[in-house]
Amino acid sequence: MDWLQKALDKSKESDTANFEFKTSSSMKNTYSSENTSGQAETRIAVREITPPNPLNEKLILTKQSDTHSVTAYNFLSAKTLSMMKGKNSNTLAITSPTSRAGTTLTAANLATSISRSLHDTVVLVELDLRKPVFYHYFGLENREKGLSDHLIDNAELKDTLIKMSGTDLVLLTAGTTLEQHPNILASPQIRQFVRDISALYSDHLIIFDLPALLDTDDALPFLQNVGASLLVVEEGINTSEHINQCTDILKNHGLLGAVLNKSKSIS
Repeated sequence: MDWLQKALDKSKESDTANFEFKTSSSMKNTYSSENTSGQAETRIAVREITPPNPLNEKLILTKQSDTHSVTAYNFLSAKTLSMMKGKNSNTLAITSPTSRAGTTLTAANLATSISRSLHDTVVLVELDLRKPVFYHYFGLENREKGLSDHLIDNAELKDTLIKMSGTDLVLLTAGTTLEQHPNILASPQIRQFVRDISALYSDHLIIFDLPALLDTDDALPFLQNVGASLLVVEEGINTSEHINQCTDILKNHGLLGAVLNKSKSIS
C-alpha cells in the first residue's frame, strides 16, 4: 500500500468547487502503515500511445484546465485516498444511481488527479460494456481492443492496456460493444480478470468506472470484487429515494461517500 501513503503525504486538501463530497461517521476508517501486502509489484510491458485526437480539454484535467476544476478534483483525490485508509485494498468502484450523472468524468479526473499526486501509475478500467465512452473522453480511436475482447475473445490482457503518453495513467477501455452478454459483469471471467489485474498492479490504485446502479443489473454483481466504492449523485435529478437505495447497496461494498455532481452552488 505504498501508493496510498505517498499520496496522503503529498495531497493537500482545498475548498471544493462544482461538487461536494459527503461522508458520514460510519464511513470513516483508520489505516495503519503496517497494513501492506508485502508483495513485490509485477511489472508488465504496456503499449504507450499518443491519442490521435486531442483530449477533450473541457472534460479531462489538462494543463489548460481551469483552476477551480483542478482544485476540486485535487480535494476529491485527497479525500478519497484518506477515506481508503484501513480498506486494505487498492480497488475502487465508482457508480451512480442513474446514467448521465457524471460517473465517467469523475472517474477519469479522479484517476488523473491521483496519478499526478503520486507521480505513479493509476489504472482506470471502463466497465460499461454496453455504451463505452472512454474513446471520446481520451481522444482514442473507437476500435481499440479492450476488456470485452479480453473476456470474450481471449485477447491478452497486456494487449488491451494503454498507457497515455506523458502521463502515469493506464487505461483499459470497454473494447468492442457488448449487447449479447448482459451478465458478463457477474461471470467467472470478470472475477478472474479482477484477480489478474490486481496482481499485475498490486502496488497501484485501480479504479473501475461502473454503469449506473439503478438503470440495469450490470453493476451490482461486480461490486463483490472491490474493496471500496464511491457514489456520484446528480443534483436535481437523483432523488432521496435513489440515494437511499444506492447507499443501502454500497454500504456493504466499502462505501466511502458521495460526490454531488453538477451542483449549482459553490461551497
